[in-house]
Amino acid sequence: YVPALVKLAWQQFCSGDSRTAEGFVARALGRDGVNPETHYAAGVIYRAAHRWSLAQDAFWAAIHYGGAPAPAYAQLGEIAIRLQRYDQATTLLYQALSYNPYDAMTLTDLAAAQRLAGHTGEAARTMAQALARMPLLPYARAEQWRIESAAEKTASKSAGHTPEDWAKPYPAAADTYLEVAAWYRTLGDVASSDAVLHSALSRLPGQSITPVVYYYLAANAREAGKDDQADEYARQGEAAPYTRVFPNRQEDAWVIDEELRDHPLDAHALYLLGNYLFAHGRYDDGARYWSDAFGQGFEYSVLMRNLGLYAWRVKND
Repeated sequence: YVPALVKLAWQQFCSGDSRTAEGFVARALGRDGVNPETHYAAGVIYRAAHRWSLAQDAFWAAIHYGGAPAPAYAQLGEIAIRLQRYDQATTLLYQALSYNPYDAMTLTDLAAAQRLAGHTGEAARTMAQALARMPLLPYARAEQWRIESAAEKTASKSAGHTPEDWAKPYPAAADTYLEVAAWYRTLGDVASSDAVLHSALSRLPGQSITPVVYYYLAANAREAGKDDQADEYARQGEAAPYTRVFPNRQEDAWVIDEELRDHPLDAHALYLLGNYLFAHGRYDDGARYWSDAFGQGFEYSVLMRNLGLYAWRVKND
């Protein structure tokens, strides 16, 4: 039953229920303590909960028991970046690349670690390798933009020169910016997450700026101790266009949940979190958030359609 327990752990984790996911993975480890796939899953789940030591132990165990080393070393490298241990991160990411030298994502992680350590020249060379392998990888293009910005600042060049727009090849939509901003948040690089989101504000048409963009900005501001600024972003999020917005990343759910802890009456945040939960099989939880949004006077046709489908298809009412 170990594979089934691990699959259930991943399912619950992706739905935002880390506590239940931990329970499934603990049961799997209790049955087979040397299964590398179980240890890897445990590492991802513990990492998301910021239980750094447990996550690191789990990834090392996955390697020790014969699991694929490249992804485990990459995870360990990202944790080291998050803990601001950039030299350690560099060593671990090089180790990951020794097993999979063509992994553009790991190269991008490595470039970020080098940039954050102040080694912009090394970061630029690493970034060139990543872009040679995947020229349109958005994380890589954004990291190149951050490296160029850091180099410009260090060199004190003319204020009129700015790095190339990293998002130029992509459609004018918020999701690419959110994807990259979420990745930077997982690395603890809030400044880069903010820079990406502000580039969205300056480059996208107003109708493309969704509430989730502002919820990310609010979460970043809170993390930086700027509560007044976070409240201002929250107010902008409440007023932003909410149609055709479907949060799909776990980080999206977390920043919306954080928004609701500070602003529990934000009907749009309630509606969007309901969308995420319902899409991941948590039907009762999703419907509860939709009902709360409706109770705040949010009379939106899609919301009422969703509640009708829940009553019909889930509750048989």
